[in-house]
Amino acid sequence: MISNGGFVLILQHHTSPNAIRAAGWISLVSPITVSRSGALALAEGTSSSYNVRLAAAPAGNVVVRVSSDDEAVTVNKSGGTAGSSQDLTFTPSGTGIWSTNQAITLSAVDDGDADDESVTITHSVVDGSSSNEYDPAADVTFAVNVTDDESVELVVSETSLTVTEASGSGRSGTFTVRLGSEPAGDVTVGVSSANAADATVSPNSLIFTSGNWATAQTVTVTAVDDNVDDGNRTYNITLDPSSTGTPSDSAYHALASETVSVTTTDDDTKGVTISKSSETIDESGAGNSFTYTVRLDSRPTAQVTVSVTAPSGVATVSPSSLTFDTDNTNSKIWSSAQTVTVTAVDDKVDNAANRTGNVTHSVSGGDYSSGVTPGSVTVTLTDDDTKGVTISKSSDTIDESGAGNSFTYTVRLASRPTAQVTVSVTAPSGVATVSPSSLTFDADNTNSQIWSSAQTVTVTAVDDKVDNAADRTGNVTHSVSGGDYSSGVTPGA
Repeated sequence: MISNGGFVLILQHHTSPNAIRAAGWISLVSPITVSRSGALALAEGTSSSYNVRLAAAPAGNVVVRVSSDDEAVTVNKSGGTAGSSQDLTFTPSGTGIWSTNQAITLSAVDDGDADDESVTITHSVVDGSSSNEYDPAADVTFAVNVTDDESVELVVSETSLTVTEASGSGRSGTFTVRLGSEPAGDVTVGVSSANAADATVSPNSLIFTSGNWATAQTVTVTAVDDNVDDGNRTYNITLDPSSTGTPSDSAYHALASETVSVTTTDDDTKGVTISKSSETIDESGAGNSFTYTVRLDSRPTAQVTVSVTAPSGVATVSPSSLTFDTDNTNSKIWSSAQTVTVTAVDDKVDNAANRTGNVTHSVSGGDYSSGVTPGSVTVTLTDDDTKGVTISKSSDTIDESGAGNSFTYTVRLASRPTAQVTVSVTAPSGVATVSPSSLTFDADNTNSQIWSSAQTVTVTAVDDKVDNAADRTGNVTHSVSGGDYSSGVTPGA
């Protein structure tokens, strides 16, 4: 019986090949039986097996060669090594008898390119190694259609990355790139950052060849610390396979770009750093001043001014304004600390407690015009004034009459009063007279009676014309009133 498919010839066991030839059948069908018909579909990297045997007993051994016409499909048999062909030996009897199926395995080779292939598998009798009656046997063929598993694409390991401006391992991130298939020529993929001010890439291009197309190449993205408080930024790293002017591989050159989204985490917070929060100094003398420094915490978007305001009546500051620039064009770069000197104001007043005040700061300019409240520096002054009345003499001797009958001394206050002060001068009765008998001291310098200026008192002897047994003695006394001098002060005599 002959099958209508043209591949299978089934003979009764007593039918010989000579009888087949005599009947003229050998020219119509092949006595090689294959257990499949029609084209075979294989995906790259997969295999399929089928059986081969003879349709009738041969007079001697018959060798059937199974061959592939393209390296895209390999042929293998049990105990063999895959290659372009395999020989199957069929015998009249015993091992390898003609009626026993022998398995053939076809494997689609994963070749790396992106093309589908069609391969012809041929089954033919090897004449010189086969019984003569099989020599005229027609070849049996079928097609193997190989579906490629590669594609013209960039295979990128990541779709997004996060890096940080802060120093350390998180400042850089990586992803890998390879081709999806073997290129026909070299492919150059350009690598670029949409915002080089936020992140850099390395390398700037990747070259893929037929030898390394499947090997992933690493791209490193490194955040740039811009020192600006500008929040987290997101941008794209672009992979462009059409970056070269003259393409070696037109398919890849026509491929659309791929992008990797990168977010840079900001590590900057705008602010004003002041090196001290408090200080205690003397009202006067060598210890009546101190210094501190001021700088910005982040790079401003424009020039910034820090205004320094001293506590009125407590201290002065120098300078009262600091300018910080965005770049290093001069010594006022934002990151360089600038010095402020605070000097005590000596009020000359015997204060009940040490005076305290705050040196305050305000800031304006660029992104520092809002959202920043600088700290202050508390200044405490150790008071060095003690109220009192300073009298230049404690005693004097004069004549009752004549040129030597008078003397002078001076009076002043030891500290600035809080209001006008009167010092009353009282002469010893019958001993002397004083002029003036009242001295006025003012708190400020509106006239000659300022508190710190000494005023003169003249003491003149009273001549009693009596021959006293002993010299007369008396005390010129003083009393004080007004302002903070109304209590707590006892002037000398």
